[in-house]
Amino acid sequence: MLTTVYAIIAVLFLVLTFLEGRRKDLPWSPYRAFGLLLCAVWPALLVYVLATAAIEHYGDRSSKIAKRPDGF
Repeated sequence: MLTTVYAIIAVLFLVLTFLEGRRKDLPWSPYRAFGLLLCAVWPALLVYVLATAAIEHYGDRSSKIAKRPDGF
């Protein structure tokens, strides 16, 4: 299911970027090809950044809980 959603988003942005370049009659260059490649990669990068931020924020909470000196 998530792979399908990812593919739909990536293909949508890939098509929109391709059509923008075609509408502006841009020549093919390494930068244009790299831009199209990034359309497929950025959703994974977003998931990675959000997951890393969540782990940093909500990570190992047990080590951050203040413990009473008497052991309770």
